[in-house]
This record gives sequence, structure tokens and C-alpha cells, in this order.
Amino acid sequence: MTALIWAVYQCHVFSDLVKIEWATFMALGTITFVDFVIASSLCYLLATSRTGFSSTDSIITKLMAYIINTGCLTSMCSLSAMITCAVMPHNFIFLGVEFLVAKLYVNSFLALLNARN
Repeated sequence: MTALIWAVYQCHVFSDLVKIEWATFMALGTITFVDFVIASSLCYLLATSRTGFSSTDSIITKLMAYIINTGCLTSMCSLSAMITCAVMPHNFIFLGVEFLVAKLYVNSFLALLNARN
């Protein structure tokens, strides 16, 4: 991680970022992987915590559906940013997709807060 920070710190203009493509791929890949791991681990933990009561199990099922929807959406958007960066390395179109990922995180958090009773 220190090498990533140092490499980005050494860039003075945007054209220098093309030289350290590995840093961009590493950051985008880590984000995609962590999104997937969080969504899958939350679904696993919820699936193993079923109680047998119908009301509790229906809430757990709704939470699992919400987690799968938001986790997959953010993971796919992060993956599309990484693919866009790989396909078009000399422009910054992937940053537009990455800005969408940040907005998706905020929207999913606000939707979670609005879903409370």
C-alpha cells in the first residue's frame, strides 16, 4: 500500500498516471473484491442466523435480497470501471464510472436508513 501511495504522490500531471497503471488496477481490483466479499459474507451470516420463526425469517430474507442487490450493483459498477480502465488506458472515462460507484454507496446507505421502521 505504501508503494501505491508513493507512486501516486510522484505524479505531477495527469499524463504521469498512465505510467502507473498498476496502481489504478490494484485500487479498482481491491474495491471490487472487497465489495464482493462483504456482500457474500453478509449473506452467509444472515443465512446461518435463521431462527425458525416466520416473521424473523422473512426479515432476514428481505435483508439478504437487499444486500445481494446493493452488493452486486456496486461490485458490477466497480468491475465496469476496471474494465473501462483496461480497455481505454489513455483517457479517464473510468473516473466517471468510479464517481457513479461513490454515489451508489451513498444511495444504498440512504436506502438502508429509509427502510428502517
